[in-house]
Amino acid sequence: MIKILDKQMKEIEYTAEEYQDNLYPLDNFSPFGLVMNGLYFPTGEHAFQYLKFADTNMEIAERIRNASSPDEARAIAQENKKQRPLNWADLKYKKMEYVFILKAIQNSNIREILKQTNDLTIAECCIDEDTDWGLDKNFQGENNLGKLWMKVRDNFKKDHKMVVIYDFDGTLTPYALPQYEILKQCNCSNELIMQRVKEEMSNNQAINSYDAYYKCYIDILLENNIGITKENICLGADKVTYNKGVIEYFDNYQGSKTGIKHYIVTSGTKDYVDETCISKYVDGIYGVTFKDQSIDYLLTDERKIDVIKKIQQENNTTDIIYFGDGLTDKYAFEYVKSIGGKNVFIISNEQAKQTYQIINTNGLIDECFEADYSLNASISKFIQNHLVREQENSTLDKRFL
Repeated sequence: MIKILDKQMKEIEYTAEEYQDNLYPLDNFSPFGLVMNGLYFPTGEHAFQYLKFADTNMEIAERIRNASSPDEARAIAQENKKQRPLNWADLKYKKMEYVFILKAIQNSNIREILKQTNDLTIAECCIDEDTDWGLDKNFQGENNLGKLWMKVRDNFKKDHKMVVIYDFDGTLTPYALPQYEILKQCNCSNELIMQRVKEEMSNNQAINSYDAYYKCYIDILLENNIGITKENICLGADKVTYNKGVIEYFDNYQGSKTGIKHYIVTSGTKDYVDETCISKYVDGIYGVTFKDQSIDYLLTDERKIDVIKKIQQENNTTDIIYFGDGLTDKYAFEYVKSIGGKNVFIISNEQAKQTYQIINTNGLIDECFEADYSLNASISKFIQNHLVREQENSTLDKRFL
């Protein structure tokens, strides 16, 4: 049973109802689930007992994960304890800390409970008087479980700021170019508009590709007597097709659950992305804007650096991960790399594979993943592991290494 002790190591009393709300969620047997390495565990106990066999016997590990209760999960582990790693005694504190970090990252109410305990002692008071993990009836013992919760609490107090920035088209969607419904209503496919862009650039060699694209975009709408209004620009934004698992990913790693700050930086139109279903999960969207039937702000490849610097300054962090899918992200990749951030290249088609080979010079890209954001896929595992490392880095106790 979890208890809170004051500075004189005296128990702070809670009613049964108060305990249920304010302390029980920290108990490993409480029904606060977590996702670990893409797999769901109904309690912390399931996850901890699973880790005892994850490297030695996956059949036992899976039996534990699918156990009907935390008591059953513990019983299965106890029956098979001879198959644990030989050095489990050296690993167990680190493994339990890993479970606690994931549990806190993924459950905002647990983070709030930890915050409310301030600097008071969190103690595991064991009925069986296990003085390794907890304390006996006289509050004597190592209390390693309580110490781990306090360590996690201290890490969250340090207000780690992890920022993830995404390109939109080709990175979060399977299409390299925007799929604007309003252009389709003008009988203009992406092939047709790109042909007009080529002609525009041929006739005016001083114009860049972005200026040419949006000039053609505006011309096509005006030729069809369609105004440059938000309603027209955003047509079809609620029907965007995303790469596999994108919605699930943002729901799982949204800031209210994990503390991650998410931003979209796109050379597409800002209003359009604002109206998509993933806008509710992100902290900011930057893109092309219009004013009075013309371009107000054009977000080019080079200008992405200015936006990233702005995001960096607002969050006072260099812990930035940038997700991109093409040569148009090269400037962003180079800047993020220069400040010590991480770059992730997303591959959604054969052309992207070739682009990756071109762009990944001098180790510019840190990770390259297929465009699958599902919770059991590599992208989600990468974000989860980065979150855990950030929580661990500043206060790792050598005792638990």
